[in-house]
Amino acid sequence: MLIGIRTAKAMFRAAHRAAGKPTLFLIPPVETWTLPAGVTYDAYRDIFVTSGGAPQAVLWSDQVLKRIDYIPDRSITGLTFSLTGIVPEDTTPVSFLWSKETEAALRAAWGVSLGGDLYRVATIDLSPVGVSPAYLLNVSLRKGVLGA
Repeated sequence: MLIGIRTAKAMFRAAHRAAGKPTLFLIPPVETWTLPAGVTYDAYRDIFVTSGGAPQAVLWSDQVLKRIDYIPDRSITGLTFSLTGIVPEDTTPVSFLWSKETEAALRAAWGVSLGGDLYRVATIDLSPVGVSPAYLLNVSLRKGVLGA
């Protein structure tokens, strides 16, 4: 039995409140970052470089981040939202209320800042499957490297 979108939104908001209203930050794609003068991103080497080719530190935390509400790991909250497929052990599952904007931002994101730590988006599943529009985005986050 499927629930309506209004009911799904109300359930999400209630679960979000019960979990302490957690938020995380989406880190935009590197191509949109504001860089110091003379610095570019070398996609081949996956580093920022000066005009002379020397590595240059550019921090993701200095970029404009998008705040987004989420529901943490369901094993902690006891919620019944479930991921489809297999979830690797080294990931952190979270759920977001679905919107076109949120889905697009998650798919394009360079990473996610959760509690000040960097995570990479490992998987994104729409829930419920086959329903348009979806109610939730069930996402697996994998701990990332803190470099640029």
